[in-house]
Amino acid sequence: MFANYLRMEFFRLSKMKALVVLPIVLVAVMTIQTFFLLRFNIEGALFSAVTTTVGISTSSAEKGMFSGGEGYNNTVAQTFEANIHGMMIILIIAIMAALFFGSDYATHTTKNYPLINGKRWVRVTSQMIVMAAFVMATFIITWIISFICNLIWARSLRLGISGRQILFFLTAYIAAMAFVSVICLLVTLTKSRGAGMTFGILIAIGILNVPITIIDYYLKLKGIVKDLSLNYLFPARILEKVGTDASGKVVIITTICAIIYLTLTYIGSVKISSKRDLDT
Repeated sequence: MFANYLRMEFFRLSKMKALVVLPIVLVAVMTIQTFFLLRFNIEGALFSAVTTTVGISTSSAEKGMFSGGEGYNNTVAQTFEANIHGMMIILIIAIMAALFFGSDYATHTTKNYPLINGKRWVRVTSQMIVMAAFVMATFIITWIISFICNLIWARSLRLGISGRQILFFLTAYIAAMAFVSVICLLVTLTKSRGAGMTFGILIAIGILNVPITIIDYYLKLKGIVKDLSLNYLFPARILEKVGTDASGKVVIITTICAIIYLTLTYIGSVKISSKRDLDT
């Protein structure tokens, strides 16, 4: 029964228009974002603006503007890491997760699942597996974009794959799945994909950044904590902040936090879903 239900969920995902639209948006925005990372030279841009204002020839300035950006010397792995830390990944994952988990409630198709009544874990688990595949595909697309952009715009093409990069990939993937699970719980609780999408978008645009920064500053100012940040306690912030330069302690803490979020929110979704009547 589980295999059949899993196939049904994959089929349902394949019929969603968002599965076509979101990857196109991801590729377009990520390509532009990576171009500026690799090629946009802010000093050259400022020099160009000044020379244009005073009427001096800008031919050399324009060349300098795109002669090499902050990530010009990046390896593919470093470009991939920078892209994973960007807002776009969280936004794409949040929108797809909210639409996918909430479609049952939007169309009232949950009443058509009488065979698994009392075993709602089958539904939640299969949907989480489908989203795990989507997140992995998103990461793979991001890697491919990073590779192609480095090939075209970076100083040289170097993969830069190492043990720390592989560890970063795993940590980021677990954090992304924890974020997906939080949205699953929110959608299940509210029976609204709008609530899940709103939450995901607010997180993606950095609604948590200001309060976390303020609280972090206060805790460090009072000497309560020294090397622990609240960024390590939220899946989306882990995805944005923790990279290959993080210490082993930080990686362990953030990974454990992400796994705890993933476990608790999954259990919560199953419990809430099991108590719902078939006509929800």
